[in-house]
Amino acid sequence: MRTAALIVALALTAFTASAATYSLTNTASPVDINVAGNWDGGVVPGPDDDVEIVNPGPQTLNFSGGSDMVWNSLRLYGTNNVTKSFDIGPGRSLTILNGVRVANEAGATNRLAWLSGSLFITNDSRSSTLTVGFCAPGGTAVGSGSLGWGNSTTWTVIVDRVDVITNAPPNVSPFNFLNANQPQAVFEVRNGGTNFTGNVTYDTMFKLSGGFWRRHNGYDNSYTEMLISRGGIWLDGPTTYFRNDVANGNFRSSSTPGALMIITNGATFESARTSAGGTWAVGDASAKGARMFIVDNGVLTTRMNSITLGAVGNNQKSGTNSIYIGSGGKIYSTHGWVARATGNNAANAQTFNHRLTITGSGSEWRCRDSFFFAWCDTTGTAANVRLDTNTVTIADGGLLMATGVFSIGFLYPGASCAFTDNKVILDNGTIIVTSRYNTGTFEVRNGRFIMNGGLVLCDRFIATNAPNSIVELSGGALEVKQGAMIAGAALTNYGAMSFSTLLLDAGSILAGTGQVNGAVTFANASALAPGLSAGTITFGGDVAMNGGAQYTWEKGAGPAVADKAVIGGNLTIDNAVTVQVVALSGATPGGPVETNTVFEVGGLLSGFDNLVLDFSLTPGWNGVLIQDGQDVNVVLVPEPAVFALAGLALAVAFRRR
Repeated sequence: MRTAALIVALALTAFTASAATYSLTNTASPVDINVAGNWDGGVVPGPDDDVEIVNPGPQTLNFSGGSDMVWNSLRLYGTNNVTKSFDIGPGRSLTILNGVRVANEAGATNRLAWLSGSLFITNDSRSSTLTVGFCAPGGTAVGSGSLGWGNSTTWTVIVDRVDVITNAPPNVSPFNFLNANQPQAVFEVRNGGTNFTGNVTYDTMFKLSGGFWRRHNGYDNSYTEMLISRGGIWLDGPTTYFRNDVANGNFRSSSTPGALMIITNGATFESARTSAGGTWAVGDASAKGARMFIVDNGVLTTRMNSITLGAVGNNQKSGTNSIYIGSGGKIYSTHGWVARATGNNAANAQTFNHRLTITGSGSEWRCRDSFFFAWCDTTGTAANVRLDTNTVTIADGGLLMATGVFSIGFLYPGASCAFTDNKVILDNGTIIVTSRYNTGTFEVRNGRFIMNGGLVLCDRFIATNAPNSIVELSGGALEVKQGAMIAGAALTNYGAMSFSTLLLDAGSILAGTGQVNGAVTFANASALAPGLSAGTITFGGDVAMNGGAQYTWEKGAGPAVADKAVIGGNLTIDNAVTVQVVALSGATPGGPVETNTVFEVGGLLSGFDNLVLDFSLTPGWNGVLIQDGQDVNVVLVPEPAVFALAGLALAVAFRRR
């Protein structure tokens, strides 16, 4: 589109002397900048020409004919306040090869507004400069300038520069953002106004490349918020550095969905508050469709700040916002939050359909404190609070690391919230939860943890509040020092869970296939349900089943189709433990020729007499349990044969105990 013009610019540097300087003389609005009569000298400026727009008052600039216009440089200035709005039309572009200056006169408040079309501040040598709030060297006062963007959805702004600068005079260096009388930010992108405070609004895509904003101790772009509607910001390249140095920052779309931030090729975004507290929020409040992509060694980092995706308060609904961390992408934060409802009396707070994806080699999110997913800490009267269908996926080499707690579905005591289908999926990724006090806790309270493969390392594992908390393992390894399920559910479908100790408290269920390593205790009113209707679960250590626990044992069609628990250590049955018999489709009692092993014990069996068969779900069946060495077998028969079977069982038990 602009190849020829860029080739011409290869040897040029910022604001070098060119063929001519042209000023816009027509003060009408709108004015066609592609008409020679509107310029002094009667010539439309070209790639070798510098352009000055000085005349006062608001004015809209457009151009007719063609799709591209190229200037060498642009100066928007004057002691009077100057507001110029470019409306060049979708599919058209204006390229500035060697620099844009906005507000370079003392006391002026000048604004460049872009309504439609594309603005390229670039050249082939990547040396074009964007300067806002410019002051001549040695000056003592400066004007303020801003760039404002309109409502078009069809264009891009590119700034491509080795060092984008404010051209600060020596008497205000080093830069101190608390000092009011100094150059403004490198660019302050707003929908009006000129001060630092307030919201920064992007209605387009910015691509920022090259050495970027390193001057003045990094404080040149101190923003309170970035409210991004329709477009976004693209940080690209290993020397590109964007810094937000305030207590809180927000990346979100405003009235229209579609905000976008991309961090690629080693670029860094830093929210750098140096004291404790503060949050960098993605898609908070009532935002929808905000997207952040961090790939190819891009970095989003904070110092003492937390990073939140999809946080809501009173009467706020936030949905379909996402963070994607791809190959080599990284987030570093204090806390991490995905889908959070918070605040006092936060009625109608709803956060839904948010997606965090960490995937690919070298992709990671590291929290120097805890990570919280589907979290509700509302207080007071908070009716109709919902957290629905939010998802975290860690896959294909991705890593999420927390120090303290990794929490799924926490509900603050006294809070009221509905949780629906919130899940964390681990698919050949890694989750590490640790702390220097050996109390790194992985907890599942209201939601699902689905492990298809990969590795979980933590000090403690807690699953509670079934059926609202489900742990499903179909591959990989869960390695824990201490585990507890308190009215929780775990499905170990071909996966492996390793604990020093695992306690299943009242209302909990351990189900499925796979491997459970460590000492496991089933408390009163907990349940063991091996298999996938039917199948085998394997325990690598000791198992204790306390009085009131239940073993749900399923029998299918055929002598080998039945549940079994294989225990590598000792099995202790303490007081009455029920073996609940469940008949699957096509199952028959089978009789003595279909003896099935209920427990296969590698160590010692104690408390066999405390096992009780329950046929309440299989009317017409009956049978007995038989101790065979250290194993426990079951023989099932129809009701009429029960008395003969009882005699057989006594004889076998007598012979084999």
